[in-house]
This record gives sequence, structure tokens and C-alpha cells, in this order.
Amino acid sequence: MQHAPIPASHNDPDRTINVVFIAIRDSLLFHIRLSKLLMDINSFLFRLLAFPFAIAHQRRCLFCFFLELQ
Repeated sequence: MQHAPIPASHNDPDRTINVVFIAIRDSLLFHIRLSKLLMDINSFLFRLLAFPFAIAHQRRCLFCFFLELQ
């Protein structure tokens, strides 16, 4: 069931200001959320790429540690 659209008053400055404010606020919130998402993706990719190097470094450190014990 479709409802009839609510008639808008084109001469209402308060309503216009509210609509513009909400649009700006929503745009800023969208960009903030998008930048946080991109930072999370970059952090995940960095950790994913650094993981093999961390494992190799850990093995090398353990190997050196056991050599010193002998």
C-alpha cells in the first residue's frame, strides 16, 4: 500500500536548514566510518603481510638462542 507524499512547504527556512544540516552530518559520519573501515582494512593487510616475516624472525631468534645454550 502506497501512501500519498507529504506536501512540502518550499518557503520554510527552518525545514530547509534542518535538511541541509542532516545531509552534512550524515555525509561527515559516512566519511568518518569509511575512513575507519579503510584503516581497519589496511591494518589487517599489514598484519597479514607481516605475519610470515614475524614467524621467520621468531624462528631465527629461537635458533640463535639455542645456539647460545650449547
